Amino acid sequence: MGGVFNKGEISFIQKIEEVMNDVSRDTGIILYYVGTTKAISKSGKEVKALNIEAYKEYADRALDTICSQIKESYGLTSCEIFHLVGEFQVGEPLVLLIIGSPSREPAFRALEEAVKRYKSEPTIWKKEIYTDGSSSWIQE
Repeated sequence: MGGVFNKGEISFIQKIEEVMNDVSRDTGIILYYVGTTKAISKSGKEVKALNIEAYKEYADRALDTICSQIKESYGLTSCEIFHLVGEFQVGEPLVLLIIGSPSREPAFRALEEAVKRYKSEPTIWKKEIYTDGSSSWIQE
């Protein structure tokens, strides 16, 4: 089951392997989305690191709601979001989203919606640390 985890607490590779070992007979496609720390901010500043914090109880609930609603809306066989908290260097993975579906089209639409929603609905805060020593809390 997805949710918010401390960096190093879970392995994204292990989560992907678990899904591959438990594929439903109704699943025709599995999509994996891995979000990583960007090197350049939306404002054009060079990023050194990203600090992520969350109100775990509320964030877990929001991620579960997102997945439940999307799973039902698109007729998915599975939907899970794993979001890490802690400090991340440029290029490090910080979120894993897994979608299982009987067919491609609903899977891709569901993935797009899930990405948009996980960036805005859970109580997860991101602070970019820039190479010039400044920092800024960001909103998606």
